[in-house]
Amino acid sequence: MRILMIYPDLHVHVNYPLGLGILSALLRSEGHETRILHFNEEMGQPLDPAVLDRALDEFDPALVAFSSVSNQYRYVREMAARVKERRDLPVLVGGVHATIAADKVLEDPHVDMVCRGEGEGAVVELAAALERGGDWRGIPNLGYREHGRVRLNPLRPLVDEKAFEALPFPDRAGFDFGRLVELKRGWANFMAGRGCLMNCSYCVNHYYRRLYAGTNGAGSALRYRSVDVVLREIEEVVTTYPQVRLINMDDDNITLAKEWLEEFCEAYPGRIGLPFACNVHPATFRPETARMLARAGCVEVKIGLESGSERLRREVLRRPAREEIMTRAFRAAEDAGLRAWSFNMIGIPTERPEEMLETARLNAKVRPYIVRCSIFFPYEGTDLYDYSREHGLIRDDRTDRVSSHLEDTVLEMPQLRREDVLRVKTLFKWYVDAQSDIEAAPLFRLLTSLFERLPAEAWESGRGRELFAEMDRAVDALLRELRMEHYATRSHLDLNFTAKLGFELP
Repeated sequence: MRILMIYPDLHVHVNYPLGLGILSALLRSEGHETRILHFNEEMGQPLDPAVLDRALDEFDPALVAFSSVSNQYRYVREMAARVKERRDLPVLVGGVHATIAADKVLEDPHVDMVCRGEGEGAVVELAAALERGGDWRGIPNLGYREHGRVRLNPLRPLVDEKAFEALPFPDRAGFDFGRLVELKRGWANFMAGRGCLMNCSYCVNHYYRRLYAGTNGAGSALRYRSVDVVLREIEEVVTTYPQVRLINMDDDNITLAKEWLEEFCEAYPGRIGLPFACNVHPATFRPETARMLARAGCVEVKIGLESGSERLRREVLRRPAREEIMTRAFRAAEDAGLRAWSFNMIGIPTERPEEMLETARLNAKVRPYIVRCSIFFPYEGTDLYDYSREHGLIRDDRTDRVSSHLEDTVLEMPQLRREDVLRVKTLFKWYVDAQSDIEAAPLFRLLTSLFERLPAEAWESGRGRELFAEMDRAVDALLRELRMEHYATRSHLDLNFTAKLGFELP
Protein backbone atom coordinates (compact mmCIF):
# COMPACT_ATOMS: atom_id res chain seq x y z
CA MET A 1 0.00 0.00 0.00
CA ARG A 2 1.23 3.52 -0.79
CA ILE A 3 1.10 6.18 1.93
CA LEU A 4 1.79 9.86 1.28
CA MET A 5 3.22 11.48 4.43
CA ILE A 6 3.22 15.27 4.66
CA TYR A 7 5.17 17.40 7.13
CA PRO A 8 4.60 21.20 7.09
CA ASP A 9 7.70 23.00 8.38
CA LEU A 10 7.02 26.48 7.09
CA HIS A 11 8.45 29.90 7.98
CA VAL A 12 10.79 28.27 10.52
CA HIS A 13 14.37 27.00 10.49
CA VAL A 14 14.35 23.58 8.86
CA ASN A 15 13.68 20.64 11.17
CA TYR A 16 13.90 16.85 10.92
CA PRO A 17 10.92 15.12 12.59
CA LEU A 18 12.29 11.93 14.14
CA GLY A 19 8.83 10.58 14.97
CA LEU A 20 7.60 10.79 11.38
CA GLY A 21 10.87 9.28 10.21
CA ILE A 22 10.31 6.26 12.48
CA LEU A 23 6.75 5.82 11.19
CA SER A 24 7.94 5.87 7.58
CA ALA A 25 10.67 3.32 8.32
CA LEU A 26 8.22 1.12 10.21
CA LEU A 27 5.67 1.16 7.40
CA ARG A 28 8.39 0.31 4.90
CA SER A 29 9.51 -2.61 7.06
CA GLU A 30 5.92 -3.90 6.88
CA GLY A 31 6.01 -3.88 3.08
CA HIS A 32 4.29 -0.54 2.44
CA GLU A 33 5.62 2.23 0.22
CA THR A 34 5.93 5.76 1.57
CA ARG A 35 6.64 9.13 0.04
CA ILE A 36 7.32 12.21 2.16
CA LEU A 37 6.51 15.82 1.27
CA HIS A 38 8.57 18.08 3.50
CA PHE A 39 7.40 21.65 2.95
CA ASN A 40 10.09 24.10 4.06
CA GLU A 41 11.38 27.23 2.32
CA GLU A 42 15.02 26.59 3.22
CA MET A 43 14.77 23.19 1.54
CA GLY A 44 13.53 24.93 -1.61
CA GLN A 45 10.02 23.61 -1.08
CA PRO A 46 7.51 26.27 0.02
CA LEU A 47 3.89 25.28 0.30
CA ASP A 48 2.84 24.71 -3.32
CA PRO A 49 -0.49 23.12 -4.28
CA ALA A 50 1.04 21.97 -7.56
CA VAL A 51 3.60 19.85 -5.70
CA LEU A 52 0.83 18.22 -3.68
CA ASP A 53 -1.24 17.65 -6.82
CA ARG A 54 1.71 16.03 -8.58
CA ALA A 55 2.37 13.70 -5.66
CA LEU A 56 -1.27 12.64 -5.55
CA ASP A 57 -1.31 11.94 -9.28
CA GLU A 58 2.10 10.30 -9.66
CA PHE A 59 2.35 8.38 -6.38
CA ASP A 60 -1.35 7.49 -6.25
CA PRO A 61 -1.52 6.91 -2.47
CA ALA A 62 -4.22 4.98 -0.66
CA LEU A 63 -3.77 7.10 2.49
CA VAL A 64 -2.60 10.68 3.09
CA ALA A 65 -1.07 11.17 6.55
CA PHE A 66 -0.11 14.54 8.04
CA SER A 67 2.08 15.17 11.08
CA SER A 68 1.98 18.63 12.60
CA VAL A 69 2.74 20.76 15.62
CA SER A 70 0.14 23.33 16.68
CA ASN A 71 1.73 26.34 14.97
CA GLN A 72 1.78 24.51 11.63
CA TYR A 73 -1.71 23.03 11.76
CA ARG A 74 -3.29 25.76 9.61
CA TYR A 75 -1.24 24.45 6.68
CA VAL A 76 -2.60 20.95 7.33
CA ARG A 77 -6.15 22.29 7.02
CA GLU A 78 -5.28 23.93 3.73
CA MET A 79 -3.65 20.83 2.28
CA ALA A 80 -6.30 18.42 3.57
CA ALA A 81 -8.95 20.45 1.76
CA ARG A 82 -6.84 20.26 -1.39
CA VAL A 83 -6.54 16.49 -1.08
CA LYS A 84 -10.30 16.07 -0.75
CA GLU A 85 -10.90 18.45 -3.63
CA ARG A 86 -8.79 16.34 -6.00
CA ARG A 87 -9.13 12.81 -4.64
CA ASP A 88 -11.51 11.13 -2.20
CA LEU A 89 -8.70 9.63 -0.12
CA PRO A 90 -8.70 8.93 3.63
CA VAL A 91 -6.87 11.68 5.51
CA LEU A 92 -5.12 10.97 8.82
CA VAL A 93 -3.62 13.64 11.09
CA GLY A 94 -1.11 12.73 13.78
CA GLY A 95 1.56 14.44 15.82
CA VAL A 96 1.43 16.67 18.86
CA HIS A 97 -1.47 18.83 17.75
CA ALA A 98 -3.71 15.90 16.86
CA THR A 99 -2.99 14.44 20.30
CA ILE A 100 -3.75 17.53 22.37
CA ALA A 101 -6.62 18.89 20.22
CA ALA A 102 -8.17 15.76 18.68
CA ASP A 103 -11.75 17.03 18.99
CA LYS A 104 -10.94 20.26 17.18
CA VAL A 105 -9.00 18.51 14.43
CA LEU A 106 -11.94 16.20 13.78
CA GLU A 107 -14.26 19.19 13.40
CA ASP A 108 -12.60 19.66 10.01
CA PRO A 109 -14.72 17.80 7.41
CA HIS A 110 -11.57 17.16 5.35
CA VAL A 111 -9.96 15.11 8.14
CA ASP A 112 -11.22 11.53 8.46
CA MET A 113 -9.22 10.35 11.44
CA VAL A 114 -6.62 11.36 14.02
CA CYS A 115 -3.90 9.38 15.74
CA ARG A 116 -3.31 10.32 19.37
CA GLY A 117 -0.13 9.67 21.33
CA GLU A 118 2.55 7.25 20.21
CA GLY A 119 1.44 6.15 16.78
CA GLU A 120 3.62 3.21 15.75
CA GLY A 121 1.14 0.44 16.52
CA ALA A 122 -1.91 2.36 15.37
CA VAL A 123 -0.47 3.42 12.02
CA VAL A 124 0.76 -0.08 11.16
CA GLU A 125 -2.65 -1.57 12.05
CA LEU A 126 -4.45 1.13 10.08
CA ALA A 127 -2.36 0.53 6.96
CA ALA A 128 -3.00 -3.21 7.19
CA ALA A 129 -6.75 -2.71 7.64
CA LEU A 130 -7.02 -0.30 4.72
CA GLU A 131 -4.98 -2.60 2.48
CA ARG A 132 -7.28 -5.56 3.07
CA GLY A 133 -10.44 -3.43 3.06
CA GLY A 134 -11.16 -4.20 6.71
CA ASP A 135 -12.68 -2.10 9.48
CA TRP A 136 -10.19 0.19 11.20
CA ARG A 137 -12.55 1.95 13.61
CA GLY A 138 -11.65 -0.16 16.63
CA ILE A 139 -7.89 0.48 16.44
CA PRO A 140 -6.55 1.94 19.72
CA ASN A 141 -5.23 5.52 19.56
CA LEU A 142 -7.38 6.43 16.55
CA GLY A 143 -10.23 8.93 16.58
CA TYR A 144 -12.90 9.62 13.94
CA ARG A 145 -16.40 10.95 13.35
CA GLU A 146 -19.44 8.71 13.40
CA HIS A 147 -22.95 10.04 12.74
CA GLY A 148 -21.69 13.56 13.38
CA ARG A 149 -20.10 12.70 16.73
CA VAL A 150 -16.40 12.47 17.55
CA ARG A 151 -15.24 9.03 18.71
CA LEU A 152 -11.86 8.70 20.42
CA ASN A 153 -10.69 5.13 20.91
CA PRO A 154 -8.82 4.15 24.07
CA LEU A 155 -5.03 4.44 24.04
CA ARG A 156 -2.75 1.45 23.95
CA PRO A 157 0.05 1.50 26.56
CA LEU A 158 3.18 3.48 25.89
CA VAL A 159 5.81 1.70 23.84
CA ASP A 160 7.88 -0.10 26.46
CA GLU A 161 11.67 -0.16 26.42
CA LYS A 162 11.86 -3.54 24.69
CA ALA A 163 9.55 -2.46 21.87
CA PHE A 164 11.24 0.96 21.73
CA GLU A 165 14.57 -0.79 21.28
CA ALA A 166 13.20 -2.84 18.39
CA LEU A 167 11.88 0.10 16.35
CA PRO A 168 13.68 0.68 13.04
CA PHE A 169 15.98 3.64 12.69
CA PRO A 170 14.18 6.69 11.26
CA ASP A 171 13.82 7.06 7.51
CA ARG A 172 16.16 9.92 6.67
CA ALA A 173 16.54 9.39 2.93
CA GLY A 174 12.88 10.27 2.40
CA PHE A 175 13.58 13.76 3.78
CA ASP A 176 16.67 14.55 1.64
CA PHE A 177 18.60 14.35 4.88
CA GLY A 178 21.93 15.25 3.29
CA ARG A 179 20.61 18.61 2.18
CA LEU A 180 18.99 19.14 5.58
CA VAL A 181 22.32 18.53 7.34
CA GLU A 182 24.03 21.03 5.05
CA LEU A 183 21.42 23.67 5.89
CA LYS A 184 21.99 22.96 9.60
CA ARG A 185 25.74 23.40 9.02
CA GLY A 186 26.69 19.84 9.82
CA TRP A 187 24.30 19.15 12.71
CA ALA A 188 22.37 15.87 12.81
CA ASN A 189 19.63 15.25 15.39
CA PHE A 190 19.13 12.03 17.37
CA MET A 191 17.06 11.02 20.38
CA ALA A 192 18.08 8.34 22.83
CA GLY A 193 14.81 8.22 24.72
CA ARG A 194 11.25 9.41 25.04
CA GLY A 195 9.49 11.37 27.71
CA CYS A 196 10.36 13.79 30.46
CA LEU A 197 9.74 13.70 34.21
CA MET A 198 9.57 17.48 34.63
CA ASN A 199 6.26 19.23 35.22
CA CYS A 200 6.73 22.57 33.43
CA SER A 201 3.37 24.29 33.03
CA TYR A 202 4.03 25.44 29.43
CA CYS A 203 5.08 22.03 28.06
CA VAL A 204 2.88 19.14 26.89
CA ASN A 205 4.83 16.50 28.82
CA HIS A 206 2.55 16.77 31.85
CA TYR A 207 -0.44 16.44 29.50
CA TYR A 208 1.00 13.24 28.03
CA ARG A 209 1.48 11.75 31.49
CA ARG A 210 -2.13 12.50 32.39
CA LEU A 211 -3.31 11.17 29.03
CA TYR A 212 -1.62 7.82 29.59
CA ALA A 213 -2.32 7.57 33.32
CA GLY A 214 -5.35 5.33 32.80
CA THR A 215 -3.83 2.94 30.27
CA ASN A 216 -3.18 -0.59 31.38
CA GLY A 217 0.53 -1.10 31.95
CA ALA A 218 1.36 2.41 30.79
CA GLY A 219 4.97 1.97 31.84
CA SER A 220 7.46 4.71 32.54
CA ALA A 221 7.02 8.14 31.05
CA LEU A 222 10.80 8.19 30.52
CA ARG A 223 12.33 5.39 28.43
CA TYR A 224 15.76 5.00 26.84
CA ARG A 225 17.06 2.75 24.13
CA SER A 226 20.30 0.95 24.95
CA VAL A 227 23.53 2.84 24.39
CA ASP A 228 24.59 0.27 21.79
CA VAL A 229 21.44 0.79 19.69
CA VAL A 230 21.75 4.59 19.86
CA LEU A 231 25.39 4.44 18.81
CA ARG A 232 24.59 2.04 15.96
CA GLU A 233 22.06 4.54 14.63
CA ILE A 234 24.62 7.36 14.81
CA GLU A 235 27.25 5.18 13.12
CA GLU A 236 24.87 4.38 10.27
CA VAL A 237 24.02 8.05 9.73
CA VAL A 238 27.59 9.40 9.79
CA THR A 239 28.65 6.65 7.37
CA THR A 240 25.80 7.46 4.98
CA TYR A 241 26.12 11.23 5.37
CA PRO A 242 29.80 12.21 5.72
CA GLN A 243 28.76 15.88 5.87
CA VAL A 244 27.61 15.31 9.46
CA ARG A 245 30.06 17.10 11.74
CA LEU A 246 28.17 17.40 15.01
CA ILE A 247 25.77 15.03 16.77
CA ASN A 248 22.87 16.79 18.51
CA MET A 249 21.21 14.66 21.19
CA ASP A 250 17.75 16.19 21.17
CA ASP A 251 16.30 14.54 24.30
CA ASP A 252 14.61 17.05 26.60
CA ASN A 253 17.08 16.36 29.41
CA ILE A 254 19.78 13.76 28.84
CA THR A 255 21.12 14.07 32.40
CA LEU A 256 18.02 12.49 33.98
CA ALA A 257 19.28 8.91 33.42
CA LYS A 258 22.62 9.01 35.23
CA GLU A 259 23.73 5.41 34.63
CA TRP A 260 22.71 5.52 30.98
CA LEU A 261 24.65 8.76 30.48
CA GLU A 262 27.76 7.33 32.13
CA GLU A 263 27.69 4.33 29.77
CA PHE A 264 27.09 6.59 26.77
CA CYS A 265 30.00 8.87 27.67
CA GLU A 266 32.28 5.85 28.11
CA ALA A 267 31.42 4.33 24.72
CA TYR A 268 30.85 7.40 22.54
CA PRO A 269 34.44 8.60 21.94
CA GLY A 270 35.70 5.25 20.66
CA ARG A 271 32.73 4.52 18.41
CA ILE A 272 31.76 7.97 17.11
CA GLY A 273 34.41 10.54 17.92
CA LEU A 274 32.50 13.52 16.53
CA PRO A 275 31.68 16.45 18.80
CA PHE A 276 28.17 16.42 20.24
CA ALA A 277 25.65 18.70 21.93
CA CYS A 278 22.82 17.96 24.35
CA ASN A 279 20.06 19.49 26.48
CA VAL A 280 20.53 19.60 30.25
CA HIS A 281 18.46 20.86 33.17
CA PRO A 282 20.23 23.31 35.51
CA ALA A 283 19.02 21.45 38.62
CA THR A 284 20.62 18.16 37.48
CA PHE A 285 23.75 19.56 35.84
CA ARG A 286 26.67 19.16 38.24
CA PRO A 287 30.39 19.93 37.71
CA GLU A 288 31.18 16.20 37.56
CA THR A 289 28.50 15.74 34.88
CA ALA A 290 29.95 18.61 32.86
CA ARG A 291 33.46 17.14 33.06
CA MET A 292 32.19 13.69 32.04
CA LEU A 293 30.40 15.13 29.03
CA ALA A 294 33.46 17.13 28.00
CA ARG A 295 35.71 14.06 28.18
CA ALA A 296 33.27 12.19 25.94
CA GLY A 297 33.39 14.88 23.24
CA CYS A 298 30.50 17.15 24.19
CA VAL A 299 31.14 20.72 23.08
CA GLU A 300 27.79 22.40 23.77
CA VAL A 301 25.09 22.12 26.42
CA LYS A 302 21.70 23.81 26.09
CA ILE A 303 20.18 25.04 29.35
CA GLY A 304 16.66 26.37 29.90
CA LEU A 305 16.77 29.52 32.01
CA GLU A 306 13.29 30.50 30.77
CA SER A 307 12.91 33.55 33.02
CA GLY A 308 15.06 35.69 35.24
CA SER A 309 12.08 36.28 37.53
CA GLU A 310 11.99 33.86 40.44
CA ARG A 311 8.29 34.63 40.85
CA LEU A 312 7.53 33.51 37.31
CA ARG A 313 9.75 30.44 37.53
CA ARG A 314 8.22 29.28 40.78
CA GLU A 315 4.58 30.36 40.58
CA VAL A 316 3.81 30.29 36.85
CA LEU A 317 6.27 28.11 34.92
CA ARG A 318 6.85 25.42 37.58
CA ARG A 319 10.60 25.78 37.09
CA PRO A 320 11.50 26.55 40.71
CA ALA A 321 15.31 26.45 40.40
CA ARG A 322 16.88 29.31 42.31
CA GLU A 323 19.17 31.76 40.53
CA GLU A 324 22.24 30.33 42.23
CA ILE A 325 21.44 26.88 40.84
CA MET A 326 21.33 28.28 37.32
CA THR A 327 24.50 30.29 37.71
CA ARG A 328 26.18 27.15 39.09
CA ALA A 329 25.16 25.22 35.97
CA PHE A 330 26.69 27.79 33.64
CA ARG A 331 29.81 27.97 35.76
CA ALA A 332 30.12 24.18 35.59
CA ALA A 333 29.87 24.30 31.80
CA GLU A 334 32.48 27.04 31.54
CA ASP A 335 34.88 25.28 33.90
CA ALA A 336 34.59 22.09 31.82
CA GLY A 337 35.22 23.96 28.56
CA LEU A 338 31.66 23.56 27.25
CA ARG A 339 29.83 26.23 25.31
CA ALA A 340 26.50 26.86 27.02
CA TRP A 341 23.32 27.99 25.33
CA SER A 342 20.53 29.65 27.27
CA PHE A 343 16.87 29.29 26.32
CA ASN A 344 14.62 32.10 27.48
CA MET A 345 10.95 33.00 27.24
CA ILE A 346 9.10 36.31 27.47
CA GLY A 347 5.45 37.32 27.15
CA ILE A 348 4.47 34.87 29.91
CA PRO A 349 1.04 35.20 31.56
CA THR A 350 1.21 37.71 34.46
CA GLU A 351 4.74 38.81 33.41
CA ARG A 352 5.58 42.46 33.96
CA PRO A 353 7.85 44.58 31.73
CA GLU A 354 10.59 44.70 34.35
CA GLU A 355 10.58 40.89 34.58
CA MET A 356 11.47 40.59 30.90
CA LEU A 357 14.52 42.71 31.64
CA GLU A 358 15.31 40.54 34.67
CA THR A 359 15.68 37.68 32.20
CA ALA A 360 18.17 39.72 30.18
CA ARG A 361 20.00 40.61 33.40
CA LEU A 362 20.36 36.95 34.38
CA ASN A 363 21.81 36.18 30.95
CA ALA A 364 24.24 39.06 31.36
CA LYS A 365 25.32 37.51 34.65
CA VAL A 366 25.87 33.94 33.42
CA ARG A 367 27.08 35.06 29.95
CA PRO A 368 26.08 32.05 27.81
CA TYR A 369 27.81 31.45 24.51
CA ILE A 370 24.49 31.41 22.62
CA VAL A 371 21.39 33.29 23.78
CA ARG A 372 17.97 32.23 22.49
CA CYS A 373 14.77 34.13 23.28
CA SER A 374 11.27 32.98 22.36
CA ILE A 375 7.77 34.32 22.96
CA PHE A 376 5.40 32.28 25.12
CA PHE A 377 2.74 30.44 23.12
CA PRO A 378 -0.22 28.81 24.90
CA TYR A 379 -0.13 25.24 23.56
CA GLU A 380 -3.36 23.35 24.07
CA GLY A 381 -3.11 20.60 26.65
CA THR A 382 -0.79 22.61 28.90
CA ASP A 383 -1.79 24.11 32.20
CA LEU A 384 -0.74 27.56 31.03
CA TYR A 385 -3.06 27.23 28.04
CA ASP A 386 -5.92 26.53 30.43
CA TYR A 387 -4.95 29.54 32.55
CA SER A 388 -4.68 31.81 29.49
CA ARG A 389 -8.02 30.66 28.12
CA GLU A 390 -9.84 30.95 31.46
CA HIS A 391 -8.54 34.49 31.97
CA GLY A 392 -9.44 35.63 28.44
CA LEU A 393 -5.83 36.31 27.44
CA ILE A 394 -5.74 34.48 24.09
CA ARG A 395 -6.35 36.42 20.89
CA ASP A 396 -7.70 33.75 18.56
CA ASP A 397 -7.33 36.07 15.57
CA ARG A 398 -3.54 35.93 16.08
CA THR A 399 -3.02 32.24 16.77
CA ASP A 400 -3.56 31.20 13.15
CA ARG A 401 -1.05 33.78 11.93
CA VAL A 402 1.84 32.55 14.08
CA SER A 403 4.03 29.80 12.56
CA SER A 404 6.41 29.50 15.51
CA HIS A 405 7.09 30.78 19.02
CA LEU A 406 9.53 33.35 17.60
CA GLU A 407 7.14 35.64 15.73
CA ASP A 408 4.53 37.30 17.91
CA THR A 409 2.56 37.06 21.12
CA VAL A 410 -1.00 35.76 20.86
CA LEU A 411 -1.88 37.04 24.35
CA GLU A 412 -3.49 40.31 25.26
CA MET A 413 -2.45 41.24 28.80
CA PRO A 414 -3.26 44.48 30.60
CA GLN A 415 0.11 44.69 32.37
CA LEU A 416 2.27 43.82 29.34
CA ARG A 417 1.71 45.45 25.99
CA ARG A 418 2.20 43.57 22.72
CA GLU A 419 4.69 46.16 21.45
CA ASP A 420 6.81 45.71 24.61
CA VAL A 421 7.01 41.95 24.05
CA LEU A 422 7.97 42.41 20.39
CA ARG A 423 10.55 45.04 21.28
CA VAL A 424 12.25 43.00 24.00
CA LYS A 425 12.18 39.87 21.82
CA THR A 426 13.85 41.76 18.98
CA LEU A 427 16.41 43.58 21.12
CA PHE A 428 16.96 40.78 23.66
CA LYS A 429 20.67 40.24 22.97
CA TRP A 430 21.27 43.97 23.02
CA TYR A 431 19.59 44.14 26.43
CA VAL A 432 21.87 41.32 27.61
CA ASP A 433 24.95 43.17 26.36
CA ALA A 434 23.68 46.44 27.85
CA GLN A 435 23.40 44.92 31.34
CA SER A 436 26.73 43.10 31.23
CA ASP A 437 30.20 44.27 32.18
CA ILE A 438 31.67 44.07 28.67
CA GLU A 439 33.49 47.04 27.14
CA ALA A 440 30.71 47.61 24.59
CA ALA A 441 27.93 47.77 27.20
CA PRO A 442 27.54 51.61 27.02
CA LEU A 443 26.99 51.37 23.27
CA PHE A 444 24.21 48.83 23.73
CA ARG A 445 22.60 50.90 26.48
CA LEU A 446 22.47 53.81 24.03
CA LEU A 447 21.09 51.64 21.23
CA THR A 448 18.33 50.11 23.33
CA SER A 449 17.31 53.53 24.66
CA LEU A 450 16.97 54.82 21.09
CA PHE A 451 14.92 51.84 19.92
CA GLU A 452 12.67 52.17 22.96
CA ARG A 453 11.54 55.50 21.52
CA LEU A 454 10.00 53.87 18.46
CA PRO A 455 6.18 53.96 18.50
CA ALA A 456 4.06 50.85 19.00
CA GLU A 457 3.15 50.77 15.31
CA ALA A 458 6.81 50.25 14.35
CA TRP A 459 6.97 47.03 16.36
CA GLU A 460 3.55 45.73 15.38
CA SER A 461 4.20 46.34 11.67
CA GLY A 462 7.64 44.75 11.73
CA ARG A 463 9.48 47.95 10.88
CA GLY A 464 11.25 47.97 14.24
CA ARG A 465 12.58 44.47 13.54
CA GLU A 466 13.83 45.57 10.11
CA LEU A 467 15.63 48.59 11.56
CA PHE A 468 17.18 46.40 14.25
CA ALA A 469 18.46 43.89 11.68
CA GLU A 470 20.12 46.66 9.66
CA MET A 471 21.71 48.23 12.72
CA ASP A 472 22.76 44.91 14.25
CA ARG A 473 24.65 43.90 11.11
CA ALA A 474 26.56 47.17 11.14
CA VAL A 475 27.31 47.06 14.88
CA ASP A 476 28.34 43.40 14.65
CA ALA A 477 30.74 44.13 11.78
CA LEU A 478 32.28 47.06 13.65
CA LEU A 479 32.75 45.20 16.94
CA ARG A 480 34.17 42.14 15.20
CA GLU A 481 36.68 44.40 13.46
CA LEU A 482 37.58 45.87 16.85
CA ARG A 483 37.62 42.37 18.39
CA MET A 484 35.20 43.49 21.10
CA GLU A 485 32.99 40.90 22.79
CA HIS A 486 29.24 41.07 22.09
CA TYR A 487 26.24 39.01 21.02
CA ALA A 488 25.44 39.17 17.33
CA THR A 489 22.13 38.21 15.77
CA ARG A 490 23.07 34.52 15.60
CA SER A 491 26.06 33.97 17.86
CA HIS A 492 28.40 35.30 20.49
CA LEU A 493 31.84 36.44 19.34
CA ASP A 494 34.45 33.73 19.94
CA LEU A 495 37.74 34.08 18.11
CA ASN A 496 39.29 30.81 19.29
CA PHE A 497 36.62 28.13 19.63
CA THR A 498 35.73 27.84 15.93
CA ALA A 499 39.40 27.43 14.97
CA LYS A 500 39.87 24.74 17.64
CA LEU A 501 36.78 22.83 16.54
CA GLY A 502 37.58 23.10 12.83
CA PHE A 503 34.15 24.37 11.71
CA GLU A 504 31.53 26.90 12.68
CA LEU A 505 28.57 25.88 14.79
CA PRO A 506 25.23 27.61 14.24
